[in-house]
Amino acid sequence: MPKNTHLANFEKGQIIGMHNTGVTLTSIAEEINRDHSTVSKFLIRVRERRSIEVALRSGRPSIFTNEDEQNLINAKWKKKLNSMGMLHRREKGPLAFMRERNGGGAINSQRYVEVLNENLIPFRHELIANYGNDIIFQDDNALIHQSKYTRDWMESENI
Repeated sequence: MPKNTHLANFEKGQIIGMHNTGVTLTSIAEEINRDHSTVSKFLIRVRERRSIEVALRSGRPSIFTNEDEQNLINAKWKKKLNSMGMLHRREKGPLAFMRERNGGGAINSQRYVEVLNENLIPFRHELIANYGNDIIFQDDNALIHQSKYTRDWMESENI
C-alpha cells in the first residue's frame, strides 16, 4: 500500500461511490490498495466538512509581524536618495538631492557633474559677486569626486 501519498480525486470518487453502495471499509481499502484507516478518515472528513477537498494547512508559523513584512517591502522598494549641501562661512547654499536616473542610489561622475552644474555654479557666481574670488571647494575622496571626468570638468570651470 502506498505510504504518505494523498488520495487522488479518482480514488476519492471510488471510495464515496463504493461506500454509498454499501461496500465495507475493509473491502474498499483492499480494492483501491489503501490502508483501512485512510479510507475511514477520509469518509469522516467528507461527512464533517461536506467536501472532498484537502483543508488548507496553517504551515510553519511566520516569524514576521505584518509590520515587519511591510518594512521588508518598503526596504526592498525604497528609492535611494543622496544629498549634497553647499556652505560658505556667511551663507548657506542650495541643498541638492541626487537620484540616479534608474532610481538607484549610486550616481556616476557624469550625474555628479550635472548636479554641480545645476547647483554649485550658480551659487559660486553669487559668492564671487558678494565676497570675491577667494573660494575653496571641498569634497571628500569619493570615487566620483576624484574621477578623471570630474577633475577635467573642475579644471574647465576653474574650480
